[in-house]
Amino acid sequence: MVKGEALMFKFIKRFFEREAEEYAKEFGFDTPIEPTPEKTEEVLAEGSVRINRTEVAFFHDAGALQIDGCSSDGGYDWVFAISPTHFLSLLEKLPNNEEDLGVDEIIQAIINSGLETSGLSMLCKEHEIPHHFQVYR
Repeated sequence: MVKGEALMFKFIKRFFEREAEEYAKEFGFDTPIEPTPEKTEEVLAEGSVRINRTEVAFFHDAGALQIDGCSSDGGYDWVFAISPTHFLSLLEKLPNNEEDLGVDEIIQAIINSGLETSGLSMLCKEHEIPHHFQVYR
């Protein structure tokens, strides 16, 4: 992506996020969704789930998990992605997975771990789990 295209994409993304925030407040949806085991499936049906204050997770059509994040000051964005063929390896290494959540519950297992994507990336590197992690400024 050319630098100008990247800036335009960032502008458009922030524009729509701000519009979404205004509509959410107008219609009374300004309370963030707190992911819980009971709510995760419901939220996933809508396409994505907020896993913490700065990150949203969703699945691609091919099954890959992607987590997008944006700093609170808007100075940078990041993306983490992992193929479904590596979900089990990640689950085995995630902290706080006492419930032995399975591959179909990987987002909830990540929420339970308390790790943000930088921590997930470090965990994957440490255990040689293939993944993608990139920061955009």
